[in-house]
Amino acid sequence: MQRSNPQLANGSGAGATEGRSRISSMQAVPRVLKALRFDPGEVLAEVGIDARLFEDADNLIRDDLVGPMLCHCAARTRCGDFALRVGRHARLASLGLVGALAGSSPDVGTALRTLSRFLSLNDGASIVSVSVEGEFSSLNYAIYEPGIEGTSQVYQMVSAVACNVLRDLCDPKWAATEVQLPFRRPGDVRPFRDFFRAPLRFDSHRMALVFPSRWLDHPLRSADAELHAALSAQAAAFEALASPDLPSQVRRVMRNLLLESKGSIESVARNFSMHRRTLDRHLDASGASFRTLADGVRFEVACQLLRDTTMSVGEIAASLHYGDTSAFVHAFRRWSGRTPTQWRESVSGAERGSAIGAPAGALR
Repeated sequence: MQRSNPQLANGSGAGATEGRSRISSMQAVPRVLKALRFDPGEVLAEVGIDARLFEDADNLIRDDLVGPMLCHCAARTRCGDFALRVGRHARLASLGLVGALAGSSPDVGTALRTLSRFLSLNDGASIVSVSVEGEFSSLNYAIYEPGIEGTSQVYQMVSAVACNVLRDLCDPKWAATEVQLPFRRPGDVRPFRDFFRAPLRFDSHRMALVFPSRWLDHPLRSADAELHAALSAQAAAFEALASPDLPSQVRRVMRNLLLESKGSIESVARNFSMHRRTLDRHLDASGASFRTLADGVRFEVACQLLRDTTMSVGEIAASLHYGDTSAFVHAFRRWSGRTPTQWRESVSGAERGSAIGAPAGALR
């Protein structure tokens, strides 16, 4: 993650770079602040962000600034659904090249797989995946980069963006079968009910929009085979230019596989068409190890769930696919020097939903 001072940075349409994401999905931040009768320049300056950053959808923002920015705006305006309001303004077209590529796909399933593959061109810290489980499928979003703060606000915003994307692809009246949100139930759920028009499940281990699998075969009226081929080539070229290092790629794959009840080195290696020993050798040459990277991903997810949800330690252990709660508690103590319960109690109410960080000595 880049830790330089906040500054304007234009991506020139080429997508995100390591540690940065396109501003497009959160471009409505100044508009929402104005609607709530706050001065965007003043509020954003308080967190070191220049309001001019939001003038161009291709401008880049550091990934570690997004959550704190949304948390600050929500607290400053006393608007619990601030991030949801921001996300409601973003649509498929807001995703630039990736959105155009998805929109030119022949059907919804192809469009979602396109988003899954090329999201990194827009968002340098997260993944999108599609899970198909018989009659129902889900569009999932997860943060995989370590040290991202304010994850509950990021998930709130992205859940709205994802819903709008599916409505653009399927039908304006489309609604999920269930919306799963990895943060505590807010004091006022009406804005969420009004927007999603679907059953809500807070305190979930993942952010997911569940829907009938039949939608995957739904043809797109905007389908254009020739345009799709041209945009695919362009996106692949940008992807090659922005390809992250192997440890970052492993963290990304590992986070995705955790959503699918997997996470062994064998399953990760298969994603790279490698034998596990080959992956081990490449990681060793990069100065990393699979166990350290896998532990880092599990630790980040565990901290997010401990901080942002009311899930029990046992439920969190199960979501991370531990055979029993004691094995998870032992691992967490090894990572952080504290039990999950002690770590949760140490996070103040002000920090919840706005701060994360490995305790001193974790994963060393």
